[in-house]
Amino acid sequence: MKKIKFSKTFLTSKVAQRIFLLFLLCIVFPIIIVSYFTYNSVSSELFEQAQKKLIRTAKNKGFEIYNNLNCLDREIKIISERLKKNSLLKIKNKRPSNIDGIPDGYYLGIILLAKNKQITNISNTIMNVPEFTERESKHMSEGKSLVKIWPTGRTFPSVFMCQQIDIDQISPVLLIAEINPVYLWNIGSYNTLPPEIEFMVYHAKNKFLISSLHDIRMSEKNLQTIEKKASGTFSCNYHKKEYISSFWSLFIKPRFLTLNWIMIASQSESTISAPISNFRKNFFNYILLSFLIVSLLSLILIRKSLVPIETLQLGTKKIASGNFNIDLKIKSGDEFEMLGKSFNEMSKKLKEGQKLLVQAAKMSAFGQISAGIVHEIGQPLTSISGLTQLLLLEKPSKKQKARIQIIQKELGRLGQIIHKFSSFSYSTDDIMASISINEVIDEVYDLFEHQTHVKGISFQLKKEENLPLIRADKDSLKQVFINLVINAMDALESTLEQQPFIDISTSRKEKFIHVDVEDNGIGIPKENHLKIFNPFFTTKSAEKGSGLGLAIIDSIIHKHKAFIEMKSKVGKGTCFTISFPI
Repeated sequence: MKKIKFSKTFLTSKVAQRIFLLFLLCIVFPIIIVSYFTYNSVSSELFEQAQKKLIRTAKNKGFEIYNNLNCLDREIKIISERLKKNSLLKIKNKRPSNIDGIPDGYYLGIILLAKNKQITNISNTIMNVPEFTERESKHMSEGKSLVKIWPTGRTFPSVFMCQQIDIDQISPVLLIAEINPVYLWNIGSYNTLPPEIEFMVYHAKNKFLISSLHDIRMSEKNLQTIEKKASGTFSCNYHKKEYISSFWSLFIKPRFLTLNWIMIASQSESTISAPISNFRKNFFNYILLSFLIVSLLSLILIRKSLVPIETLQLGTKKIASGNFNIDLKIKSGDEFEMLGKSFNEMSKKLKEGQKLLVQAAKMSAFGQISAGIVHEIGQPLTSISGLTQLLLLEKPSKKQKARIQIIQKELGRLGQIIHKFSSFSYSTDDIMASISINEVIDEVYDLFEHQTHVKGISFQLKKEENLPLIRADKDSLKQVFINLVINAMDALESTLEQQPFIDISTSRKEKFIHVDVEDNGIGIPKENHLKIFNPFFTTKSAEKGSGLGLAIIDSIIHKHKAFIEMKSKVGKGTCFTISFPI
């Protein structure tokens, strides 16, 4: 690739002038516009990330609390089962004994509450015993655990895990356990929340079960927001300090018959805005750095782009003059090098396309000729066939009858040839649909399985399962593979192999489905490889072939936007490969 001096090219090349003009415009307009939108979008993105972080925190904390509730529910059921097995429980006014295994840290106190309000302490005591509604009592009578919120003199209400125990010969009693808030909320646990994030659990009617912000009150607008939605974000003011809060509802009512708990994670707006402030401080430095990078890249691009462009320009002129033997050598290490390779591929494709156009022109001319032949020969053949039928009705001699039958047989063969001509002279209404190529191959196999077995030919299928569907006309494809199998069977009649075979295999490679039809017949000489798809070219005898089979196959394959390839070696066999786009 020749080298061009930068100074000379810069003065004469329009591309260089445009790139330099673009560079100048990037200084004044694009960088300013991009910087403006970047400034706003980054600020907005940082703020959205902070909100998403709060929502994740609230959600994770909610799952953590829900897991704790499940654990507490499991423990209260274990304690209930142990109490049922304790024989002393059946004796009224007796405290159960030998109740071992009550875990420390889960509950502050556990009691039994009889129907007559008599209390029996199981583990420690409960100072403020909750009362239960009829609905709550019914819920526990169904064998379900109840989470009860009960106000106390403390800052936050107590949370109880309750369950009904049915004992023989006495009235049901309630097992009431006051949950340890340290365990339930993970208060004091190391690294339970990210730094500078406040956490609270909202219950109902402006009540909080726990909160790291004391004496917080929700506005009416915020209450409506968190009670109507499952999750979201809102702003609130606490002691003249703005907070951004995200919430997530913990749906525990169906299981524990308590109002849903709403997890709220809050962070001060000043903390959230800190990264945004840092970004604003350094933004002008980013702009200056962007300007320097754009300047450097523009100068490099001018030097690096002009030579490949000129090389491509010379190549296009050769293509325009009809010279397709072009091999451009561009080694720029970028997209121009890839473009040069694509250009070389294009020249090869154009050369091949020119050959295909010649072949298509031949096929088109042959189709027109076929239409004339079908029309001109079809009517006389019909008349001759009718006359032979009349001759047979006149009771000819045996010798005459034999001759008439020979005429009818030859007329039938002419009719078959005329039918094959029709494949070129008339366009069929192909019914394109999504089909499985394996199903088509199975149907063709069923047609020839018995025939090949009788002839001693090993006929096998090798199918790749779960192949994608292709868009095709099923009947046309069956005709293609039937013709290929018939050709293979004819090729095997003269083979010297001890075990002749025909194999059909399907496979997928990249964006194509391939079908191989292979035999170990006599093969096709190399000098005939380019002729086999031409109409009327055949190496068979006149009784076995008219030379239209592969031409029809080529026509059908072309309609399906597929392509066919052939590999053959004399004395070894032939393999036709048809590739269908997925």
